Amino acid sequence: MLLSSLLLSAVVFLAGLAPADPNRELPKQTVRALQKIQSESKETATIQWNSLTHSPQRVTGKLTEPSAHSPGWIAYEYLERHKGLYGLKRVKEDLQITKVEPDGSSVIVYFQRMLYKTPVCDDQLVVELDIDGVIRRIEGTLHTGLEKQRLGRPMYPAVTQEEARDLAKAHEESLPPPPP
Repeated sequence: MLLSSLLLSAVVFLAGLAPADPNRELPKQTVRALQKIQSESKETATIQWNSLTHSPQRVTGKLTEPSAHSPGWIAYEYLERHKGLYGLKRVKEDLQITKVEPDGSSVIVYFQRMLYKTPVCDDQLVVELDIDGVIRRIEGTLHTGLEKQRLGRPMYPAVTQEEARDLAKAHEESLPPPPP
């Protein structure tokens, strides 16, 4: 009984997330990410999907556990965990905090989407936290896949600097010793 009610809830929840084009389904990775948000929020999350940007327009609920960290840190950590859903690769490079503003019983963190260190017009997120450090709302517009749209390919290196250093070190160690 419990299993069937959970499945029914999931179907109803995911049906509400359908894109504007009824013939187009959400990718499985996106559905899993949305289910992860629901699970982390203990089923309190409400998600409004933007079928034009292929990312959430608005997410509300008890999205994180209470935290004593700074509002910016809490917001960055949440977005890092869900970066794929927003089409982000490197959250701290892709999103820049423009303002942290106390607002009565909450704190609002404003983010600006950056592409190659340049602000993207109208690509912004607002993250609202309560006084306990719990994210209650994320709202805004972030277009996914901007790097590929811009140049037809992503402009991120295939490996990080640390990975490149480790690969070079491993290669150097695998070489035979030089002749005497």
